[in-house]
Amino acid sequence: MHEMRRDGRAGQDADTGDAMSVLSDPPMEIAERLGLVAVLPGPDELLLDIDDAEGLSRMEAALACLAINGEEVVEVKRTVSAGGNTHVYLRLPRWGELDPVRRIALQACCGSDPIRELLSLLRVVRNYNVPPTVLFERPTGA
Repeated sequence: MHEMRRDGRAGQDADTGDAMSVLSDPPMEIAERLGLVAVLPGPDELLLDIDDAEGLSRMEAALACLAINGEEVVEVKRTVSAGGNTHVYLRLPRWGELDPVRRIALQACCGSDPIRELLSLLRVVRNYNVPPTVLFERPTGA
């Protein structure tokens, strides 16, 4: 099992005890190593990693705010992550293609794990050659 510490520092792979990078490792390699599937967002898509009831409440409040202000938000699907958290896929059709910083800001505003979003922002600021936003899902049928 692959765990990230809440302080955002590199943790350890629970199976091997090896240190892991949470910033610069290619997500496809991480997914393969863990037996998961790396999912990247579509051009107008947000990928939320909701950790708890508070995050879900923040998501609902943010979606209500967007709706009240005339923004269309389409919930595409919800899944349960390998760690038991909720993944929510949202589309913002009127926003067009989201640049990475705008996507990260919206995800943070919508209740996604703030440490995850901070790490995503660090990937952008440090110009790592990896996608800043990715979810890891169980393979279909697993």
